[in-house]
Amino acid sequence: MLALRLVRMIEAHSEELSKRLVQRIRESHYITAYNKLDDDELREVAAEVYTHLGAWLMERTEKDIEGFFSRRAAKRARQGIPLSDFVWALMITKETLWRYVQLNAPMEHAFEVFGELELVQAIDQFFDRAIYYATRAYQENVAAA
Repeated sequence: MLALRLVRMIEAHSEELSKRLVQRIRESHYITAYNKLDDDELREVAAEVYTHLGAWLMERTEKDIEGFFSRRAAKRARQGIPLSDFVWALMITKETLWRYVQLNAPMEHAFEVFGELELVQAIDQFFDRAIYYATRAYQENVAAA
């Protein structure tokens, strides 16, 4: 299964992806509030997603996704990170992943394109849910404050 091969490739290079993500966050003029966050903390959260991507896509439940991203969003709210910055960081997380796949997993056959499309759909759905649950938790945290 090609999608599984791509997921394993991503997981194996999660450290490289996490470092690249932190670099992109630091370079982004959309999320300047992240400048007050430590690089190690950002890498740790990114690594949790990238290192366990297969588990996130195939094993973890909706409640797992909700819990992980709700906790991250609540923490960012307490840190005074604007919701727009947090959502943009999630979008960059997904985009960094796609750039890596495009550069490192060239498709040679038509059936490989279908495997990549399968992966695209699964990852899009994962990040859509992440953004939804994070946004909801962030708003609840702010309303409770």
